[in-house]
Amino acid sequence: MRHLRALDARLFARVASAHPVLPWLAGAAVMGLSGNRGARRAALRGTGSLALASAAVAAKSASSHRLRPGPAVRALPSGHPAAVAAFATAVALESPKLGAALISLATAAAVLRARTGTCSPVEVLAGAAVGVGVAAATCRWWPLHVDAPADPPGRTSPSPPFPRVWG
Repeated sequence: MRHLRALDARLFARVASAHPVLPWLAGAAVMGLSGNRGARRAALRGTGSLALASAAVAAKSASSHRLRPGPAVRALPSGHPAAVAAFATAVALESPKLGAALISLATAAAVLRARTGTCSPVEVLAGAAVGVGVAAATCRWWPLHVDAPADPPGRTSPSPPFPRVWG
């Protein structure tokens, strides 16, 4: 039993030290390489949202560190939950089925960061809010693609009514 606890501790340390964005980028690569156009659009929007959210939080953190010299102060919002929430929300905007799975994983990742003490719950919630906001903002300059059925061949305008011949 002691061997299993040691193995569990080593695996936990390994997973906790891994860069949290890499699994999401790997998921985007899988979605992008699939033959599904909706999944490719979702991967592209998700990756772009992830990059924008990470850049926004990094810029905010850099400016707050310049304003407050001295010991390191925890950054609000947290960058990892912001990136994860941005990716999952953006994928959900393009592909609701994929998004349902990814939002549950993103929620689990955010809760894990708060549970392990890596971030405070307020930092996690603020990061998730930034991520969701960035993903929603992408709709401003990149409208969502609506999969509508194709028009039937032939005439697309309505036919004129028959003329009245009698009375």
